[in-house]
Amino acid sequence: MQATLTASHLKIPLLKPYALPFGTIDSLATTYVSLRSQGRTGWGEITPLPGYSSETSDSVAAALQDAASRVAGGESYEGVAQSLWKHGPFAASGMLCALETWRMGGEDCLRAPLSASVPLAAICQGHTPEHCAQQARELLGLGFSTLKM
Repeated sequence: MQATLTASHLKIPLLKPYALPFGTIDSLATTYVSLRSQGRTGWGEITPLPGYSSETSDSVAAALQDAASRVAGGESYEGVAQSLWKHGPFAASGMLCALETWRMGGEDCLRAPLSASVPLAAICQGHTPEHCAQQARELLGLGFSTLKM
């Protein structure tokens, strides 16, 4: 498959910092991947977070550059993406998501009706049990039914 792989990097600020055991995050460094071939486009998203893997925005960019070179050299897109799993699971996941949405028909897969609503999880964080309980009550009052503590 002759394909074009494009990556766009964005720094997305969070409204509230996201506290994790290994540090607090105030923005997400996200890379969006597009796969274009045969008149269709598929998309994937890569957001490496500290503590989940050793990947960083820089390592994702390097992995995608290498992947694009390998695909341009004749290797299969899917084979290259699969080969990233061991050392770059976030990068591999984004590339494979782009392939999956490309196979589903690009824009059509994003317009497909959902058979049900999609509940969102709210992040409930605090430094004391009392603060967490207060936040949980506030989030439930806003209509969230799934909380990430």
